[in-house]
Amino acid sequence: MYALLLQADLVIADITTYNPNAIYELGVRHAVRPFSTIIIKEKHDSIPFDLNHNKIFHYEHMGDDIGASKESTQNISLAAEPGEVDPIPVDVKGGRSEPELDTLENILSAFNQRFGDIEWSDKDKVRQILTKQLPDEMKANKDIMDAIQHSDKQNAKISSDRKLEELMQQYLFSQTEIFKKFTTDKDCQRRYKEYMFDLLVNSRNQSRINP
Repeated sequence: MYALLLQADLVIADITTYNPNAIYELGVRHAVRPFSTIIIKEKHDSIPFDLNHNKIFHYEHMGDDIGASKESTQNISLAAEPGEVDPIPVDVKGGRSEPELDTLENILSAFNQRFGDIEWSDKDKVRQILTKQLPDEMKANKDIMDAIQHSDKQNAKISSDRKLEELMQQYLFSQTEIFKKFTTDKDCQRRYKEYMFDLLVNSRNQSRINP
């Protein structure tokens, strides 16, 4: 659950009932990603003092009946004939397809698609660091690649993100532009973490194909 709180691009927290677990989880989320967290609450009742400084969106509860009558639900029925549900092929994946980052051309293309809108003072140098130098350092770390290979996706992503943040510190003085963009632009940081994780996963997949 906490992995989801850390990884999700957007979290919507309903604090209407002031459930202690929900309030605690909201605090965890606010500590790491406050600018992509939306708080909602039913109109009635006051807001606790330690939350009332936050922007909270209110809604009006519509009650038990929100338009679906008992009569209308009775019209929903299953077909009389017995049927079969086809199994889902194990190689079919939903959502965004796995990136194909096996060649330099594809790596640069993926990088440009995600970061082509950013104006860098020295694009070639930044591109070399972000698409070659940093990825090579990540791939050379055995702990990270072991996590990519053996851990579930959420924990592997957390490990990858943490190591990337650690490596990025080395650019505080030598590549201030990259460091500043990564640490202050949360959207850029999120996109680059995803890009890096995709590179590492693809590298792992390629090593399986070509041991």
